[in-house]
Amino acid sequence: MPAPDIMDSDLDVFDSVILDQTRYPGQNTFDLFQEISASFPVRCNFEYAGDDPFHTQWIATQGADAAAIRWSCAAHTTRRTESDIAGSPPSGYAVLYAISGGARILQNGQELFLEPGSAALYDLDRPLQVDMVEGSTRDLMLLTVPHAVAAAEEPSEHYERPFQLITRRTPLFQCVDYLSGVLAARSAAERDQVLTACASLVTAEILVAQRDDATSARSSGAARDLFDEICYSIDLEIGNLALSPQWLAQRFGVSPRYIHKLFASHGMTCQTYITQARLTYARHDLANSPMNLRIATLAYRWGFSDPSAFGRSFRRYFGHSPGSYRKRR
Repeated sequence: MPAPDIMDSDLDVFDSVILDQTRYPGQNTFDLFQEISASFPVRCNFEYAGDDPFHTQWIATQGADAAAIRWSCAAHTTRRTESDIAGSPPSGYAVLYAISGGARILQNGQELFLEPGSAALYDLDRPLQVDMVEGSTRDLMLLTVPHAVAAAEEPSEHYERPFQLITRRTPLFQCVDYLSGVLAARSAAERDQVLTACASLVTAEILVAQRDDATSARSSGAARDLFDEICYSIDLEIGNLALSPQWLAQRFGVSPRYIHKLFASHGMTCQTYITQARLTYARHDLANSPMNLRIATLAYRWGFSDPSAFGRSFRRYFGHSPGSYRKRR
């Protein structure tokens, strides 16, 4: 089996690889990818169930305080288990930036949905799963910062590891977005400065999360009141396509992480609450709407941007399709 194409000779600066059927005709490119990824510092398990040959390409770089990799690939699932974590060096905090395409991140019983142009901060040294969105191009970047670099001070007694979306207007998001362009252009001259800046901004983001945790722990009564207000706002805005944990965070002047913690304290995720509310309203509408009303129109009315996704969610929650439910009613 030939070695994968290395597009840059200076591997201390950039490690660039392309795996596809053009370069490896007739070979199982996913098996080749798994063989190469076995040597990655961050050990993971990968699953690919697509019908087409697997393909990926990436550019990676390492600085004094952080590392980054930008890649495009076929949609697949990445899992990092307890054994993966135990069998590899500590990795630190991660920022996953969906330049195009999207992903769902699962960690600590919570889930985050990355839309194109959004980013999330989480801990790579806790078990997680990342499911990439089907049916779109995928261009992503992962920034990793060691715990020792980001630990600017001792965490408070209430502090938990970060798991949150990053608001687009924050300096961290802007710096990560800028870094993705530096990697694409392979600008080694800017690399170290931007990586160092990103590491410092990850530290700042974590300190903000610590402050929010401590504040919420001191204000449990206020938190209950805020939770009720948020749920009421969700009901009012249920048809708003932009409704999301990040939108609610901006609406109420708190961090997305705090929104997730509020809902986690009630045994659910914010996105699950929104989806269930939309489905409940949609089901009531189905039962009382004329048969000639298009189901797609009803899906858009209640905040679903994709009628097919609405149909799948409806069947998963209620056990039958929207069309069959309406006929039965």
